[in-house]
Amino acid sequence: GDTFVDYTTTQTPATPAAPAGPGDTTFNNAFGLDYKRGSDLDLIAGYDFGMFRLEGELGYKRFRTDNVTISAPPASGLVSGDYDISSKASVLSLMGNALLDFSDDSGWSGYAGVGAGRARVKLAGDSDSAFAWQAIAGVRYAVTPNMDLGLKYRFFNADNVNVVDRLGRDPELHSDLRDRPA
Repeated sequence: GDTFVDYTTTQTPATPAAPAGPGDTTFNNAFGLDYKRGSDLDLIAGYDFGMFRLEGELGYKRFRTDNVTISAPPASGLVSGDYDISSKASVLSLMGNALLDFSDDSGWSGYAGVGAGRARVKLAGDSDSAFAWQAIAGVRYAVTPNMDLGLKYRFFNADNVNVVDRLGRDPELHSDLRDRPA
């Protein structure tokens, strides 16, 4: 995760011009968040054009955070180390997906595609919405002409999620929320 440090100060009453202080700064990769496996539930509807499919997806992901490792320079205002932040986090997403199917609709087949949409992330006692995208790959087996069983992997990313932590600080969190095979 990245963190943004705002060095803005206010003085009342205003003082005469003084030398400028440090400028606002972003520290890239200032911390990492470890989390445990969780659940991913999706409601998907779409239309199959043959080799090409379009889908609308409403998804809910929930997982437990484990600890955060801070490795930021002292100027960031963060103290380096490992901290236990055991709590729950969740993501509610609305995505549009475009998928390519490989093989026919009988027996085994594979598919791959991409999706884009919006995600609402709840983390560290706060929540924010942001643009989200995903890459999807999977295999499926046609049990009947209208029903498949399959295994899907998804790389899900919600960028520029801004949350305020429990201490009232406002880090800019660039999260990579990766789902595991479901």
